[in-house]
Amino acid sequence: MPLWLDARARGGTLYETCYRQGSVKLNRTGLVIALLCPGLSMAGEVVGTVLRGSSPAANVAVSLGQFDTRSDNSGRFLIRNVPPQTYALKCGNAEAIVVQIRDGVNQVRCQTG
Repeated sequence: MPLWLDARARGGTLYETCYRQGSVKLNRTGLVIALLCPGLSMAGEVVGTVLRGSSPAANVAVSLGQFDTRSDNSGRFLIRNVPPQTYALKCGNAEAIVVQIRDGVNQVRCQTG
C-alpha cells in the first residue's frame, strides 16, 4: 500500500506515518517521500586516515567543507551526517583534494605535510 494511502487509512498524516515507521527505504519515489518527511534525509559517514608519508598522523586538523574534526592517535577520523555532494578535503597543512561523498560509508585517505 502506498505510504499516503496508509496514512489516510490510519486517520493520520503522512508525516505521522513516516515518523511511526522510523525509516523508509528510498526507491523511485524516495525523493518525494524525503521531501514530505522532514526527518528523513540521506547522509553519509566519512571514515578516514591521515598519513604523513606512509605512517598514520595523530592529532591533525581535518576539514571537509564546513565539517571539522581532528585525527585520533592512530590517524583515523570520522565525520557523520554529511550530505552527499562534492567537497574539498583538507588535512593539516596539505593542499585540499576533491572527494565525492555518497549516501552510506565513504572511506578516504589524505596526506599531511
